[in-house]
Amino acid sequence: MAANDVFWQEGVGNAALETVARAAGVTRGAVYWHFKDKDALLRALFDELPIPLQQAIPPRLDLAQSWAWLAGALHKTVHSEVSRQLSGIMLLQGTATRSAVIQEGLARLRGHFMGQIQALLAHAVASGQLPATLDLEAAEALLQSAVSGLLYECLQNPGERSSLIHSVFDSLLFLLKAPPGHLLRQQA
Repeated sequence: MAANDVFWQEGVGNAALETVARAAGVTRGAVYWHFKDKDALLRALFDELPIPLQQAIPPRLDLAQSWAWLAGALHKTVHSEVSRQLSGIMLLQGTATRSAVIQEGLARLRGHFMGQIQALLAHAVASGQLPATLDLEAAEALLQSAVSGLLYECLQNPGERSSLIHSVFDSLLFLLKAPPGHLLRQQA
């Protein structure tokens, strides 16, 4: 937790393991005993700290329930101090530092989230909750862009933007249920 705080407050590029040790109340040697370098510590953070968006959607939920669960997971992600900081390190600091470890963590988070979106949409189409002609690839791209942008905005201004989460999710669900022509597959 101390490393998460230090990386968030000082930036990954500026943070020193000595500062992490001080914040954790241990010696610098103790930090180096467990972590070879800053990248190893970052990997441990990404592996061990929970981000609600990484949790699996509970099984047997219909589309509306799954959708509400996802909106809630995003809301928890930006309102939980630990997950907000960790997500911010990945999303806000990742491009500035060009850290391979941060890029890997972000790719895992994105891959997990998009895997859930793909499964949710495929199930909703198969069960008749969404149109059978929905272009799943286009819908997934739309959702990834919208949620990534929403997460980015909420991480920068959590108090000001978080009320948008449910509004944006409701709008996206409406769009999926009554998609415009460009979100439909062309009939052969």
